[in-house]
Amino acid sequence: GRDVHRLLGSTSWSGAGPGLMEAPLYGAREDGGQVGGIKIILEAHECEFEQKISDVFPVGNVVSCKFFGPRKVGLIDACMRVSAADKTALVVLPGGFGTNDEFFEFLTLKQLQKLGSEHPVPVLLMNYDGFYDRMIDHLHHCVRSGTLAQKNMELFTVCNANDDAIAYLEEVYTDARS
Repeated sequence: GRDVHRLLGSTSWSGAGPGLMEAPLYGAREDGGQVGGIKIILEAHECEFEQKISDVFPVGNVVSCKFFGPRKVGLIDACMRVSAADKTALVVLPGGFGTNDEFFEFLTLKQLQKLGSEHPVPVLLMNYDGFYDRMIDHLHHCVRSGTLAQKNMELFTVCNANDDAIAYLEEVYTDARS
């Protein structure tokens, strides 16, 4: 989180929950960055883990939604580059249904050129310890089966470590200045 904030300088957003949702935000805050969260309101019996709002967020920096759709719209909007000078990225950490839903929604909009930004937004899939290996294998299977075009595999970049992500973002935003 700290190194990404130093490089991009943009507000860091997450689903506002604990664990991997909050971890990078602590680094961004330590570096003086702004953080924001978009929380899904669930009944206590639905998912107690998801209901805890991380203490990384200052008061007023978390908004709540009843449904995943508005949260996805908010997170996608937070990634948009209004100008060429803006530096943003979608960094996808290991997660479950919600994370994968947000990842594939973003990729679909990027594929269809419906993100609403004329400036490209890098998408990084953080494959720590091979977490996403099987999903990546499945996507390659889709390419081989003809249900996904090979060029769609270029919509995102797989990073196996934080250093890979920083190096990739440095390359993207150095090339953008050239």
